[in-house]
Amino acid sequence: MTTIQVESTAVAEEPLQADNKTMVRASVKVALVGLEARSRRILTRLIASAEAPDCEIVDHESADVIVVDRDGELAERELLALYQHSSVPVIVLSEAPVQGENITWIIKPVQANILLQSIWKLAQQRRRQTLQQRRETILAGSRRVRREVKYQLQHRPTAQTASIAAKAGKLDDSGVLYCGSVDESRYLLPRLPDDLFYDPQVHLQSVIQAVINEAQRRERVVAIRGLGRDIVIFDQGKLLATDLSDYQLRRIAASPVDRKVLAFLLLRESSIDIAALRQRAQRTDAVLWKVALWSSQGRLPAGADLDKPISIMAWPNLTRLALFPHAVQLAALWHRQAISMRATAALLNISYRYIFSFYAACLQLGLIRQHARPIVFQPPKSQQTDQGLLGKVLGYLRGKVERR
Repeated sequence: MTTIQVESTAVAEEPLQADNKTMVRASVKVALVGLEARSRRILTRLIASAEAPDCEIVDHESADVIVVDRDGELAERELLALYQHSSVPVIVLSEAPVQGENITWIIKPVQANILLQSIWKLAQQRRRQTLQQRRETILAGSRRVRREVKYQLQHRPTAQTASIAAKAGKLDDSGVLYCGSVDESRYLLPRLPDDLFYDPQVHLQSVIQAVINEAQRRERVVAIRGLGRDIVIFDQGKLLATDLSDYQLRRIAASPVDRKVLAFLLLRESSIDIAALRQRAQRTDAVLWKVALWSSQGRLPAGADLDKPISIMAWPNLTRLALFPHAVQLAALWHRQAISMRATAALLNISYRYIFSFYAACLQLGLIRQHARPIVFQPPKSQQTDQGLLGKVLGYLRGKVERR
């Protein structure tokens, strides 16, 4: 039995660079198989290091990449069974050459930069394959979706330069924070499971919206009490101040709220320090957007129809709202045309978690509009030559579709 030696001097000289043109950077799940204890500790520290791509150690059933020590403690027959019958890419660490389909051989002693680059490259390849399979599954499941996608492709906007939109695609993956971590395969079941729907009316977003409406109607300062710390809404419902952190709000928003424990107080401006409130206030639309995302967590509001064409009535102000992967692409598509969520997933080839989250947040801000059939909106002639952000994003959207 041999201990893996890692030569790490080359890591700082050749930093890893993710291919942001093909995917949003996300954590790579790595399984370590057949390693004796010391070797496992060495590789675990390496993979968790600052120089490595964002990685986490998992079991081989859920891995993006499997790293196998051919000279380790597992019998060769067991190793062969593992990497010959798995669709997951396998990196084999061995002193002797190893060949086979879906296998990458790295000679010992292992050079850190080669191992890490191989992990990232193989993870990207696997995810591109997964994207293609997801799109094929969606298209194969519905003739209506195929017709709708064909219609949208025939009426897509003119291609333009996409530098701004391309930069928007290089966001770090805040998808888990705002869009949950539901297993991707569950979104592709013939019938969407009931637990992938949620009722906004029993969550914090509905409570805050009701108090905003009351503050506007009465033109008074209104406070919500009973959540640990008060939430104060003022300036005719436009501003919100609270000592609750985003982490605390996220925890509250994730579960239904028991309104029986809440109290709603009408406050006189003379009894509170409005100037102090303004210093720590947030816009209520920005808070509602975040809270809706935290409540949704990649789930769909109850009553939503995946096959009903929808659009957004106005472009959400993403410069001040919480931004997550693919939000810009979705805003560009839904502002330009009416399209179903199922056809959106096939057209952009992105996870439903982002589509459902974006829908939930837009619905909370009152931006969603339902349509009887797919529509491509024709902009006024004065806007047809606009080369601003929207034009560039729409051009990027077309290019993304053409490359699929």
